[in-house]
Amino acid sequence: HMHVIPQQSCLDNEDWTVSTINDFSRKLLFVNFKSPSLVYFCLKWFVQFKKIAFELLDCYSDLHCTGHPEYRKEEVRTFHLNPCFLQWREKDNIHVPSNELDSWVSGWQEGWGILMSELDLSKKKLESFKSDTKKFREEYQILSFLSTKRLISIHERIMEDFCDIETLLHEIGFLFILDINGRSCLKSTIKMIPELVSDANVHPVERVGSFLYFLVQSDIIHPYLSKCLRSDLNLNKERTFKISLISAFCYSNLELMNLILWIFKKIPSYFQLLRCSVATIEEDIELFFDRINSSDFSKMKYLILGVNTINNELQR
Repeated sequence: HMHVIPQQSCLDNEDWTVSTINDFSRKLLFVNFKSPSLVYFCLKWFVQFKKIAFELLDCYSDLHCTGHPEYRKEEVRTFHLNPCFLQWREKDNIHVPSNELDSWVSGWQEGWGILMSELDLSKKKLESFKSDTKKFREEYQILSFLSTKRLISIHERIMEDFCDIETLLHEIGFLFILDINGRSCLKSTIKMIPELVSDANVHPVERVGSFLYFLVQSDIIHPYLSKCLRSDLNLNKERTFKISLISAFCYSNLELMNLILWIFKKIPSYFQLLRCSVATIEEDIELFFDRINSSDFSKMKYLILGVNTINNELQR
């Protein structure tokens, strides 16, 4: 065994130079230090570049999933890395950059700058879009009945000039007592859609919110509205609730139905129930409580089923 204690001057210098390391390795005798090659720096840079590229890809994905209109179409976005392409040189049996070092350095710096600029821009767009989405969800309380996926679907139907009435009716069927009653009156009401809905510069969530608000306020549709939508949706942050926990493990569907009827004494409205599953996400839970807080009914029961099927974070 050998106990090696470097000189104090070496310990004080955190950033050792290549010559310092070589000198120190010679003193150790058995250590053979190889200085980093150009290929090493190239690969190290490429790993960092790939890390940023995947971060940008995640940002693009978030923009797409949140419904940003600029990122709904599938597009191929390419970043050229020509300066760092490697060629095989048989004589030396090593990889070397295709360009000279100076041009390679300037090339990857330019590519890095473009990538970072695109990442910063995308992050700002995502943050701004999410902020506006939250604002319009609070402004139009009726949107608490719709997940982001449904919002996007309704928005696409609006932008297609309501060509697909059946799909639109499927997405907003919760508005009506019966879908069959809503079909004819929906077609009549669409003809009177305000300019805000057709304005291309309007935020997608605001467009959907104004469209649904217009439907709810329409005299044609009002007789067919669900009871929960016949009065204004008012936000009440001071509402308090009495909570009971019921253990219903291994219940069959029939037993669950009997439990629901026993709790509510009738068939409850759809918005009074939240049945959790492995597919439940945080947004589903948030929207459920948004509906509770915005409900205009003072004495109403709500039931959450299958809490044990979701992860601990969502359970909390």
